[in-house]
Amino acid sequence: MRGPPIVLLPGLGCDARMYAPHRRRLPVLVPPWLPADSPHETLPAYARRMAATLPMCSGFILGGSSFGGMLAWEMAQHCRPAALVMIGSATGPNELAWWLRPQARAARWAPRGVAALVKPFAGPLARLSGLTDGSGQPLIAAMLGDCPADFVLWCARAIGAWQPSPPPAAPIFRLHGAADAAIIPQPGPGMTLVPRAGHMLDGGHAAVVIAWLTRIQATVPTRR
Repeated sequence: MRGPPIVLLPGLGCDARMYAPHRRRLPVLVPPWLPADSPHETLPAYARRMAATLPMCSGFILGGSSFGGMLAWEMAQHCRPAALVMIGSATGPNELAWWLRPQARAARWAPRGVAALVKPFAGPLARLSGLTDGSGQPLIAAMLGDCPADFVLWCARAIGAWQPSPPPAAPIFRLHGAADAAIIPQPGPGMTLVPRAGHMLDGGHAAVVIAWLTRIQATVPTRR
C-alpha cells in the first residue's frame, strides 16, 4: 500500500475491533492501551507514555475517534506526525455537548464501582443518547464489556480534567457527524461533516471514514 501508515486510537472503552474494516483497506496500526499510572493520571501524561510505545516518531498519520482523537491531540506533542486526523472528536472540553460536560467533571470524583455498574447498559445507553445508531450498539457493548471498568472510569476522569495542549504543528483534519449529540466542534478549516451521521462514525459510516482517510493519505507525503 502506498502512502504513510496510519496510527488510530479507539474511542472510550473500545479497542482495535472498532477499526476492523479500516485495517482491511489501509495500513492502520492500533496501539494497545496502557494501564493508567494512577486514577488521576492526566491525559497529557498518559499521551506521553503512549507516544513512547509507537514504532515510529515521524512520517505517519496519527489520529483517533472520540476519546482516541483527544489522546492523539496530546500524543502529537511528543512525536512528529505528518497529519492529525480526528474522527468525531474534540480539541478541548469546550467542544463537549452541554449535557456531557457535567458528567465528565463528575467522573473525577466517582467511586471505582460506578463504571462496573454502568458497563452492562453501555450499548442501550449509547443508542438512547444518540452516540450511535442501532448498527453500532452491539459492537460498543462487546468492546466495553471486555474493557476493565477501572480504565473506563479513568478515561472519563481524564476527559473531565483535560487541559488541552496547544495545537500541534501537523495539519489537522476533522471528520464529524452533522447530527453528533456528544461533541459540537468549533467551525474551522479541515472540517468535513457527514450528513445525518451521529457520534460513532466508525460503526455505520465506516466506508465514509475509510474513503476520507484514503484521500488524506494520498495527499500527505511520507517523511524519510
